[in-house]
Amino acid sequence: MYLKTIILTLSFVIPYLALILIDIPTWVAFLLLVIIGLAYAGIGMAVMHDANHGAYSKNRKVNHFFGYAANFIGANRYNWKIQHNVLHHTYTNIHGMDEDIENGNLFRLSPYSELRWYHKFQHLYVWFLYSVNTLFWVTLKDFTQIAHIKHRGFAAKKNINFNTEVIILVISKLFYFGYMFVIPLIFTSYSFGAILLAFVFTHLISGIVLGITFQLAHVVE
Repeated sequence: MYLKTIILTLSFVIPYLALILIDIPTWVAFLLLVIIGLAYAGIGMAVMHDANHGAYSKNRKVNHFFGYAANFIGANRYNWKIQHNVLHHTYTNIHGMDEDIENGNLFRLSPYSELRWYHKFQHLYVWFLYSVNTLFWVTLKDFTQIAHIKHRGFAAKKNINFNTEVIILVISKLFYFGYMFVIPLIFTSYSFGAILLAFVFTHLISGIVLGITFQLAHVVE
């Protein structure tokens, strides 16, 4: 686990630093962004996921620490633990409870979801939706999700200081968007448009990888 964590983290950090500190050709920058996107997905699936399941280490403090890998890559540990550990694993594939199969009828993952005419094409357009998944997560979903968690009373049930979790969410978002946008704007000659395009591209890569994983893990007949 530690070796995997080191490899994935360096695969994220080294290309990032190369883009910031070195004047490199466009095609090299493109390859580095692909690596960052793959590392992003790897950190999510193989570090953050295991740590927040308590499976990274026998030491709870180690699990707690590496669980914040979620915040490092722009997501939120608290939200993820409620959505995944509680709602998904307690109510796996149960319509109306498991948020992993709830998507506002954009595509149908349960035989109990309303069947709409465009679902016959979901095997085609689902890949676009998968590709923007992490982009949606780091920009909007965490904020709507933490409000949803408060509304459903999960913080009170688990004796969690909700205000503290909101503060952690905001600070970690500022940290993430700081190193993704502010630092490149200050220390490189890239325009804001180029940085935004690179940001979106890395998330499209990570979203596709996570989408394929999701597809393999959630087979609904």
